[in-house]
Amino acid sequence: MLLVHGAWHGAWCWRDVLPLLPGARAIDLAGCGARAEDPAVVTLSDHGDDIARHAARVVVAHSYGGCALNQALADGAEIEHAIYLDALAPDAGEALMEAAPEADRATFQTATECGAPIPIRPREVWPRQWGLTGTHADFAAQHLRPMPPRCFTDAVRGDPGAHPAQRTYIRCTQNISPLFDRYRARAVDRGWAVHDLDAPHCAMVTHPDELAKLLRALS
Repeated sequence: MLLVHGAWHGAWCWRDVLPLLPGARAIDLAGCGARAEDPAVVTLSDHGDDIARHAARVVVAHSYGGCALNQALADGAEIEHAIYLDALAPDAGEALMEAAPEADRATFQTATECGAPIPIRPREVWPRQWGLTGTHADFAAQHLRPMPPRCFTDAVRGDPGAHPAQRTYIRCTQNISPLFDRYRARAVDRGWAVHDLDAPHCAMVTHPDELAKLLRALS
């Protein structure tokens, strides 16, 4: 099982889940986590390649990681089961920025044009957006890094829907978000397996036991 982080995060966010999933691996996508040396040149295709080269049978992608997972599927990566953890799941020709609030779209586009990384979200929004408070927020603050801008503005190239992999969507129900509600609804419409998890968006940090139990059952 391969664990893929979301935007601004890295492999570090899976720290408490990994011991509960024997054989699982967590990776840093290019320009993120321990590989954040030059995020401006990184593309969505680079992140799809990061996933594909690990040749994992099961891939769990959190939040933005769903974009990278869909690019890997569109490229024909050898994946049998794609699990979207409160994740975006863009179709062919769709980019993350199209699902973002209008104010964010302009920021993402400008950053891409200037080659500037997307800054980390301000800490005051972490409880609402990610469910990170107290020691969890302190832990994240040590590791969060700016995000490669093209990963937000690049559209998925190719059709991830043509890949034969099994799909599962996990919705973190403490994350009150119409955006992720829409992806859950789309998963239902497409006949994917859907599970609700009573946890905030960053469930791997805040609810590792509950998340690991569900992932073990799915794999």
